This record gives sequence, C-alpha cells and structure tokens, in this order.
Amino acid sequence: MDFLQENLSTFLRTQTQSTTSSSSLRNIVSSILHTENLTASLLDLRTNYIDPYLIHPLSSLLSSSASTADLLPVLITLLALYISLRILDYARRVIVFWVTLFFRLVFWSAVLVFGLYAYQVGLERALTEVRWVVGVLIRFAGELMAALLREGEGRDTAGATDGWKRREYYNRYG
Repeated sequence: MDFLQENLSTFLRTQTQSTTSSSSLRNIVSSILHTENLTASLLDLRTNYIDPYLIHPLSSLLSSSASTADLLPVLITLLALYISLRILDYARRVIVFWVTLFFRLVFWSAVLVFGLYAYQVGLERALTEVRWVVGVLIRFAGELMAALLREGEGRDTAGATDGWKRREYYNRYG
C-alpha cells in the first residue's frame, strides 16, 4: 500500500507542477516509470524470472546454431505441431458434437415413445411397466456386479483357478 501511496503522491505532485500538456504528460509517465520501487520490482522480476527462463535458453539456442538454416527445421517442426494440434482439436469438437447429438436424439426419442405409449395405454399402466423395467435393470446390474466381484476375488490365485471361475460364470449366467 505504501508503494501505491508513493506513486500516487508523486503523480499528483507532478500533475500540479506541470504547466503545459506535453510536459505534464512527460512528467506523469516519467514519474510513474522512474520510481525506485517500481524499478526495483521490475529488476527483481527480470533477474528472477525473465533472464533464467527466457533470455538464457533463447540466447544459447541462437548462439549454438551457426546459421538460420539450423533454426529452420525447428520452426517447421513447431509449425507442423501447431497445425496438427489444430486439426486434432477440430476432430475432437466434431466427434463430441456427433456423440452429443446421438445421445440427445436417443433421449428425446425415448421421451417421445414413452409419451405415445402412455397416451395409448394410459398413464397408470405405463408407469407400472416403467417400474417393472427399472426393477429388471436394477436386478441385472446387481447380479452383474456380484458376478464381477466374485470373479475379482480369485485374481491373486493361479491361472488355472481363474479360468475355472470364468467357466463357472459362463455356465451359470451365459
């Protein structure tokens, strides 16, 4: 907060002291840019982050390459990478669109079919049959999970026992 107050007081002081518009703008810019705190913080930013992470790697890359001919394959590779990532992003968006469209069509078709079925047979009978279908699906999911858990219990045994469990599962459920 002290930094802001110092800059603000310097700004106001230079604003009131200047007489012409061009000199006032020059004084405002110079007062904002040439304060000691701002210079110290920018210098700290440069020495801690910009020099070690940007300047030194780029200078070593440019100094190690004898000519721009060595840099040209790197630039071409980066361009090819950028173009391929753009194409993959486009393909991803197209695939997501079509999959989303498919699931929306399936959902709204199911709603429409249920509405037509409920209109034909009555709402009470339609809801009764929906409860029956949901019960069948829940029982199927429960049996499937139980079978998968039983099969997963013998995973740490030998391969012959594991094959026997699979055979038992197929004999019982399939």
